[in-house]
Amino acid sequence: MYRFTPIALLAACVGLVACSGSGDSSDTAPVFHPSLTFLTPLDGETEPTGDLGVSMVISEFNLVDPSTARADELVPAGAPLTLTLLSGTAWAHNAAGTPAGYCELTYDGTLFADLAATTTTLPGVTAGPHTLEAHLLYADGHPLDPDIDVSIAFTAAATP
Repeated sequence: MYRFTPIALLAACVGLVACSGSGDSSDTAPVFHPSLTFLTPLDGETEPTGDLGVSMVISEFNLVDPSTARADELVPAGAPLTLTLLSGTAWAHNAAGTPAGYCELTYDGTLFADLAATTTTLPGVTAGPHTLEAHLLYADGHPLDPDIDVSIAFTAAATP
């Protein structure tokens, strides 16, 4: 009769798990490369004073409303407590699919809005130089890796 010690049994289980993959590279997770580009205003442009429309193109990143993103929505129903505690960041970062989160928009060094959209309006832009910075963040507020942070400078001038 064979006698298995706990260590031998554990080693056998680890070996089975390690060798259970199909060996096919097609079952690897897709690689995403989120990007962000300003459409309006453009870097170095002169814009009229007053309300200014801001438009961006964001690709390979799903925008979600930061005010409604909650941990219980990011972790699958019925997930074991240890999975919830240990993998909360992976779920929040949607490691198995397209990354999701929001865009933090900063105007002249001050947070303007956390956006779940690619357009917004800056009210009452005054004459002079200005900066806009857009930063993609996961729904839990962590930055992407690599960080997606785009900054532009523009000038507002009164129209005659």
